[in-house]
Amino acid sequence: MPTFVPVTDLEKPRAAQDRFDSSKHSNFNKSVQPTSSSYYGNKDNGGSGGKSGGGMIKNEKGLWIKDKTIMTKEDKRQDNNDKRQISKLIDERDSSRRSRSRDRYHDRRNRSRDRYSSRRSRSRDRHHDRRSKSRDRNSSRRSRSTDKDRHGSRRSRSKSRDRHRHNDRRSRSLDRHRHHDKHQEINRSKSRSRSHDKKDEMNSDADKQLEAKNNTYEDDEESMFRFNAIQVVNRFLEVYIIQKETRRIEELETLFAEDASIYTLKTRKVLLNGRSNIVNSFINTNKCVPNCTRRVFIEIDRNVSYSYDLYPVGQSPGLGNPEKPCIVLYRCQNNVITSIYGMPDPDNLSSQKTISSENIFTSSGWNFAIDIIKSIDNIDINTKNAHFHDYTNVEVWG
Repeated sequence: MPTFVPVTDLEKPRAAQDRFDSSKHSNFNKSVQPTSSSYYGNKDNGGSGGKSGGGMIKNEKGLWIKDKTIMTKEDKRQDNNDKRQISKLIDERDSSRRSRSRDRYHDRRNRSRDRYSSRRSRSRDRHHDRRSKSRDRNSSRRSRSTDKDRHGSRRSRSKSRDRHRHNDRRSRSLDRHRHHDKHQEINRSKSRSRSHDKKDEMNSDADKQLEAKNNTYEDDEESMFRFNAIQVVNRFLEVYIIQKETRRIEELETLFAEDASIYTLKTRKVLLNGRSNIVNSFINTNKCVPNCTRRVFIEIDRNVSYSYDLYPVGQSPGLGNPEKPCIVLYRCQNNVITSIYGMPDPDNLSSQKTISSENIFTSSGWNFAIDIIKSIDNIDINTKNAHFHDYTNVEVWG
């Protein structure tokens, strides 16, 4: 069995030799596990296959040298540049292929369009040729027929005789019609003077009938845009809670008549008079959400109607004492409010859970409202023209 002698580092002088550095050459009795050769190269490289973790490998002389198979930074940079060049060449090749394919596609499309246009042009030319040939044939036929007429054939002479006879008969009939029309015009002029007075009377009657029809049509047209008291009052309650003051005032002006007034329901005392004063009075009022719990609708005619409303405490639209329940009677005519009557509700009918129409019609506030309606419109109130609505207890069918 051969004996192994420690070897010093031949690359250094003896004065620079160190026992620790040379100890790596004397560890012969320890078994060394071979490493994987996938990264550092083949096992048989240098005849020993030994490798260190720091990228070193033994050469033929048994010395540890740097493994050349490991890439340095320069090698990696060069390798990356090569890869970029290769990818660039591949992209250029693909782009050239795409451009050639696009050119071939456009060439095929242009050729197909040219073929189609040439076919259409040939078809159009054939059509025009057929039309010109048919025209030539027709013109030649007409020319032959006129030549025959010029040479005086029997057929053409008979046609000319018939044409002359027809013209003679036509001229005689026109003369008769002219003579007849002249006599009729003379007779009409004579009869016109006789029936002048009768026609004037008939025209006056017709004008009266037409004017009556127009008036009825205008009335029907206006009735399409006529609102009753409930609709006008509901619009007033909606406008009352608008937050923007300028728009609120503008909308309120459209709901009141020019000579509108506000009275007390019990004594009929005038509180406010004129549209401007009424509208300005709503500027300083505390805005609340008005809530009408009970209502009676009174219909007088197509133009005039009333709304008798009951409001709980603090829920009236700026009318009356906000600390008491309120009764408000609105009179509406031609889509605007003409007068408002108000008073506190002594029976507090607006806040009761269940009431009937008899409770309303026997209350003191209703008696005051009936007297005002009779004095203004001279009409008796009954169940036919007074309709009660309870908004707190709505009947549900089904």
